[in-house]
Amino acid sequence: MPPKPTAFIDADILLHRAVSFCEGDFDGEKMTDWKQALYFFDHIQKSWLKAIGPVEDFFLVISVGQNFRKGLYPDYKANRKDITPHPAFAGLKQEVMSMAGVIWEEGIEADDLIGIRCTEDQNTIAVSADKDFATVPCRLFIPASHGRKEGTWHTFSEDEANMNWFRQALTGDVIDNYKGIPGVGPKKAEKIIPGLAPVPFHWGNLRQAFLDAKMTEADALTMCRLARILRAGDYDFETKEVKLWQPT
Repeated sequence: MPPKPTAFIDADILLHRAVSFCEGDFDGEKMTDWKQALYFFDHIQKSWLKAIGPVEDFFLVISVGQNFRKGLYPDYKANRKDITPHPAFAGLKQEVMSMAGVIWEEGIEADDLIGIRCTEDQNTIAVSADKDFATVPCRLFIPASHGRKEGTWHTFSEDEANMNWFRQALTGDVIDNYKGIPGVGPKKAEKIIPGLAPVPFHWGNLRQAFLDAKMTEADALTMCRLARILRAGDYDFETKEVKLWQPT
């Protein structure tokens, strides 16, 4: 029998889903007890693991510190600065970080660490509801949500992931607040990046689209770097430095 896989679970998503169940109030105030949120965190985690099936091991991956993308693009996630976290969030995150099997790398997001681990070893599963994992060559499980009763499985080849990555760089990301080319949505991105092809071919098409939009090659490169979830070789765990993608 083939060895069981290792699962890398996006704990950022788990944290937000857990506190979302604590939206009740007492005397007009939100419930702030992180211990209540911890109950939901544990329940959701167990339901995800059950849906995945047997694994050799699993790790909860969490984001800590300021993301390196902020240094590339000051407006990265700037649209979230006025959002007030749920009162239970900080206490829950601190408790989760003290658990065994929880991993992080300060300065890169949970997505990046999952992307690195799941491209280092093919016998792994990325577990996240983040659509950006379509840009990573990996096996992905998207857990069930309020609008979807069952989780879904996806496997992205390197060519598929690269195609999705370059399309993402063109459209930008409203949630993460980077712009791509204004006015370019999914349909236009599909015309610019029409299918599977080598990375230099995608880069040539994308670069030209930015120039045609009166933007610069530097803009194109920045968007590609923002859209790229880190993969094996993109991060030095000894020096703690990100190796930014360069076109060839």
